[in-house]
Amino acid sequence: RDDAYLVVVYVSDEEDHSRESVQDYLDFYQSLKASAGMFKAYSIITTAASMPYARSTESIGTRYAAISTATSGEIADITQNFHTTLTNFSTSILNLLDSFPLSAEPINADIEITVDGVPVTTGWSYVADNRTIKFDQNAIPDAGEIVIAYYQKCE
Repeated sequence: RDDAYLVVVYVSDEEDHSRESVQDYLDFYQSLKASAGMFKAYSIITTAASMPYARSTESIGTRYAAISTATSGEIADITQNFHTTLTNFSTSILNLLDSFPLSAEPINADIEITVDGVPVTTGWSYVADNRTIKFDQNAIPDAGEIVIAYYQKCE
């Protein structure tokens, strides 16, 4: 669905060696969604080369980390407990249900939100780390037309 999040979880103990650039993959996945912010990448990768158990085939997953960072996803080290990592990832993914991604960083705090044409001035906050509008637990709007207006920085 166009309006649903697309979440990709990468699991690898070595660097990605594919031909395309990270930006090419980012552009492709974001093009599948109505808003670029609806794509999130999470990575379970080798994050440090100085691990005592490192094998000669193991390398740091910098490309996976780059796409996760670009989408405000998360990165975990492959040597960490998978149960803990997947629990943390699932909590982060579930939190997306009360959040609405912005396609770019707002110029300032002048963000206007309306639901079914009615201005909403409380019950939400802007989260700069991942460029989202997050609704408070008791203020999540029912299904309807949610409009978020803001001026964005051009990059």
